[in-house]
Amino acid sequence: MRKIISRLAYSAYYRSVQPALWSRLQTLRSQQWESPEVLHRLQRGKKQQLLDFLFRSVPYYAQRRSQLPSERQMADDESAWRELPIMDKAEVERHRAALTVPGVEGVVEDSTSGSTGHKFVFLKDRLAREVSRAVEFLGYEMAGVELGEKRLLLWGASRDIVRAHPLDGLKQWGLAQRNLLAYDLTDSAVADLLAEIARYRPALILAYPNVLLEVARKGADILRAAGSVKVCMTSGETMRTDVRARLERLLECPVVDRYGSREFGNMAQQCAVVGGFHVFTDRVVLEVVRPDGTPCAHGEEGDVVVTDLDLRALPLVRYRIGDRAVMGDGLCPCGRGYPLLQAIVGRCLDVVLASDGGAIAPYFFTHLARAVPGIANFRVVQREMGKATIEVVLSDAAGQASAEVELEAEARRAFAGRLSVDVRVVDRLPVTNAGKLRFIESTVARLQ
Repeated sequence: MRKIISRLAYSAYYRSVQPALWSRLQTLRSQQWESPEVLHRLQRGKKQQLLDFLFRSVPYYAQRRSQLPSERQMADDESAWRELPIMDKAEVERHRAALTVPGVEGVVEDSTSGSTGHKFVFLKDRLAREVSRAVEFLGYEMAGVELGEKRLLLWGASRDIVRAHPLDGLKQWGLAQRNLLAYDLTDSAVADLLAEIARYRPALILAYPNVLLEVARKGADILRAAGSVKVCMTSGETMRTDVRARLERLLECPVVDRYGSREFGNMAQQCAVVGGFHVFTDRVVLEVVRPDGTPCAHGEEGDVVVTDLDLRALPLVRYRIGDRAVMGDGLCPCGRGYPLLQAIVGRCLDVVLASDGGAIAPYFFTHLARAVPGIANFRVVQREMGKATIEVVLSDAAGQASAEVELEAEARRAFAGRLSVDVRVVDRLPVTNAGKLRFIESTVARLQ
């Protein structure tokens, strides 16, 4: 009965208060099952609309109009589309005045967390926010949880959790969502979170991977006993293969990952099949490119470049977001027509440099740590080329000495003198101001 009431509350609330958002969700629900050809045609239409707007209303692009192919060419031909310049945060900041469009409806200011050392301020208008929220709702359904079933959000960014209005608590109850701040994960804080989960009995838990892992490590039996959790969804950090395997073993339910950002919202997501990441092509143009800007082949890793097809207040077009991903191939067995990303690798800055200058891929450390029993979590810190510290949290403190020795020995065998590794056992791993764990942190890579 509670589920039926919540579904009706969802429908009634959004139909009456935010009918445009609800209408967009209905459209997305239908479009997800279209063929790749139909979805590609829909994206071309939105690209054409965006390009018309750019050359008509955005000074930065209007000034470059004569140097570029026609709007139709760029919408229809991917090679013509790539003649639009790739922008990064610095480029957007440099040309902010020429990129900003006054008079767009419902504009709010937002910013990234600044975990890279630079807080990036951007604008979001009503249309972009509505479509982004509709995609978020679709994502819950893709994970296997219907709107109206209870969701619990364990988040590290207080600005997303702190209530701004006295009625927000009532809204959360009616819309079957509970938001909890999960930043300082002391034993008592985790105990409180577990108690709230047991009381609330959510069908879906959404959290950063490191937060969910810590909660699961200390209370998997409580979560399983609740008997309500159908799926866990992770977001905000790179999902490592070892963390996913540990979570699914502890929680005995599937773990679905989604890929998004503060600037764009949800861009790609795994469905209940838990395979590749469905790219929401009716929301964004997501490219994976080589350093020279040419497109990566299927299975090839490259930089992620994103275009928001709905944003007008300060358009982000071919925006290098600072992440790395691997292009996928084919379609998901679920039957959706969206193209796939094979994997989200992590941030561009998250590499460790060996003594010979070569980059050591982040996931190499995942395999290294998995070779040593008793490691609950870890991060790698580099301050000097050819040297790194691996900070580890142990699942059993009694095995500290053997774990340190084994991990150092594994590192010597793996890196063959290219990387000197020091192992430190710690009680907790530090997180950013937004509550995220950077499992690779290299100031050496950042300076290059």
